[in-house]
Amino acid sequence: MSVRIARLRSGEDIIAGLKEVLTKETEQVAAIQCEDPYAVALVEDTESMFERSGNPIRMSNPKVHMVSWVPLSANRVIYLDPNEIICVYDPHTQVLEQYSKILEAMNGAGNDGDGDSGRGESPVDSEDSSTEGS
Repeated sequence: MSVRIARLRSGEDIIAGLKEVLTKETEQVAAIQCEDPYAVALVEDTESMFERSGNPIRMSNPKVHMVSWVPLSANRVIYLDPNEIICVYDPHTQVLEQYSKILEAMNGAGNDGDGDSGRGESPVDSEDSSTEGS
């Protein structure tokens, strides 16, 4: 399973561990398994995030907001109709790092006995992940 971003027909982008689920009979894609899906969106004005020093234009220091895509689900794995996905692509390195930190925090939060599953908004900011919040 690889962590990718899927653009949905609804216009949403979700980041998750994605895997095709095939039918036994025909081995056609029946569903897309999404493990730990989070909605991901750019936060700032995109003009400030692009370098114009060469071709093609490249994104630098993306600032994104991530929130659990299915916050009311009791499961960390959901299944999508493959027809709802427009495209799938590899996330920017910093986006992948932010997602990994969220999963680490979620796994730690789920074990502390306070009833919080760790699902919710992004606990880190990809722009400066070296500083801690107060």
